[in-house]
Amino acid sequence: PRPACATGWARLMNTPFSWYKTSAFRGGVSSPLIIRWPSQKTIVAGSILKHRLHVSDIYPTLLEIIGQTYPAGGEGVTENKTLKPLYGKSFAPVIENPGLPLDSIRKNIFWGFEDKTKGFMNGNWKITSINDSHWRLYDLDVDPSETKDLAAENPQRVQQLESQWYQFANKETEMPITWKRPLNETWQGWGLHRVRMTTPLETISPACSATDVRLRPKLKMTFSKPINFKDSPGKFLRLFAVGQPETPVWKLDPDEQHPAQGTRAVTFHLPKLKSSTSYYLLSDTGWAKFGETPAYGLNEGAYFYRFRTGARQD
Repeated sequence: PRPACATGWARLMNTPFSWYKTSAFRGGVSSPLIIRWPSQKTIVAGSILKHRLHVSDIYPTLLEIIGQTYPAGGEGVTENKTLKPLYGKSFAPVIENPGLPLDSIRKNIFWGFEDKTKGFMNGNWKITSINDSHWRLYDLDVDPSETKDLAAENPQRVQQLESQWYQFANKETEMPITWKRPLNETWQGWGLHRVRMTTPLETISPACSATDVRLRPKLKMTFSKPINFKDSPGKFLRLFAVGQPETPVWKLDPDEQHPAQGTRAVTFHLPKLKSSTSYYLLSDTGWAKFGETPAYGLNEGAYFYRFRTGARQD
């Protein structure tokens, strides 16, 4: 079988950084770079440099090392396309002089992975977003593990960094407009991006990873394409309480008679749930179709969509 691990274990393996691959949190964008260059006397064996670099900086560095230059101003033609200026910067100066300031190559770094995660770093300040959720702000000098969100305390700084993210996304990338849409006020927890990678899901309520959900919630989902329940008999949605995988607390096999057939939004009324309890949703592949594409099934490996009820009785 293919080796894999669940969301929680993937995050644990990146300790002390937050989250993991495909996120703009440090667990997803921090990678070591090992350099072996015996003839370069400025490189001390076993030393660790902490200069800020980006993967795009490797190519211009190699060009400089071998004495080649990239066409000035992006001039030149390859495959009938004009060459664009390089985004990356050579970090050869750091190799030659490890004593340079840590941000001498890069002060700003931009991230964007489809419409699943976004990030922008300017100096010690960084904003991140997942699943089009509102920005979170971190001061990496005092909080390198990104544990304390400072966005509410620094709205102007968030607005400034957000403006820089959208400016870069619009002018320097070819991202489709759907990757650059305005962010939502609610925060959708990590894992939901897996659903969105295989299903045209736009919003879901309760929010993924919400921790104070009412005991009689409605499961609401909106999609970018019409929902089709036709030809999906025996394909269920199931809700489980964490730690009780034997019996679902709710399951449903919607068919084409469902009121949501042909629309882009569906609401399911869940039964009364237990207080202070975590729940997760599973689904069979094909429980619905969007166009001719069956909805991807959610498995128990990562609890992609989950929430927790509050302590109150309602």
